[in-house]
Amino acid sequence: MFEKLKALLQKLGLDISGKEDLLKTEVEKLEDVPDTPVWKELHKNTDPAVAALVEQNKILLQSVKDLQSTVAKEQTDRAAAMEAAQNAAKAAQIAKVEGAVKKAFDEKKITEAQKEVYKNLLTADFDNTSKIIEALPVQKQFESKNNPPAEPATPPAVSRNPYKVDTKALTDAIRANMDDKGTV
Repeated sequence: MFEKLKALLQKLGLDISGKEDLLKTEVEKLEDVPDTPVWKELHKNTDPAVAALVEQNKILLQSVKDLQSTVAKEQTDRAAAMEAAQNAAKAAQIAKVEGAVKKAFDEKKITEAQKEVYKNLLTADFDNTSKIIEALPVQKQFESKNNPPAEPATPPAVSRNPYKVDTKALTDAIRANMDDKGTV
């Protein structure tokens, strides 16, 4: 091929002296590129068995590309599925922790200020922390709300006295100290 091109250039009157190596390199590059007119021209008289192998190679190469594409898609899909499963597990864990803290607070076992501490403990070790919470007594600050004091047996007397003196008690005391004549 190089010789034919060299002869053609000389016939056209172009001087390629000193540039023969460069021309030879470029011609070799053209000869090595398949599916170009030069490559097809050079290989048109090949053995039918070789041509069949070349065609099979093209088909196999396309199959490999298709498989690579399928594997890449499968990897992407699996990564997305794994991420979704991890996010769902995190959300379930958060809901479980929030539910346990709410239950402990509703049962008056922890205070508002302790909620964050117990959230962190439950996140770190749910099973053991929930056992601890179950064993907790009702907080003292909540006891009076859960067990209010008993109502007095007799309601206090209503007084119109601005000094808040129990007039009934005062009257009873005076009567107890009076003699038969009504003197104290």
